[in-house]
Amino acid sequence: MNALMIGLALLVGCSAHAHTNTQTSHVSASRISVSAGWAWVPGHWAYIKVGVRSNTTMRHHRWISGHWKHEIHGKSHRTYNQGPPSARPHRNAYWVKGHWEGRGHHRQWVSGHWKMRR
Repeated sequence: MNALMIGLALLVGCSAHAHTNTQTSHVSASRISVSAGWAWVPGHWAYIKVGVRSNTTMRHHRWISGHWKHEIHGKSHRTYNQGPPSARPHRNAYWVKGHWEGRGHHRQWVSGHWKMRR
């Protein structure tokens, strides 16, 4: 009888530790959003393949000039010495992304800039 009681005591004690708690309380980390603002991307050489799929006709390296990059506003091709674009000058201002203007050999790049709403 004593052996049966000791066996039951061990069995009850072991069954309590045998099952892991599936509803553990995890501490959720708060999400931190860091606004890094404008970051300088240095110029670099890129390997360019010109052609369609496997019919690559030319392969060459091309210099990609350095530029300022922002998560929301995109790229600004200002020089490093000019610094990044200024902060929003007015609450009615909005960001115009950099784009190409003109046609043919008159085509030129216009960097991103702030513009006022009317």
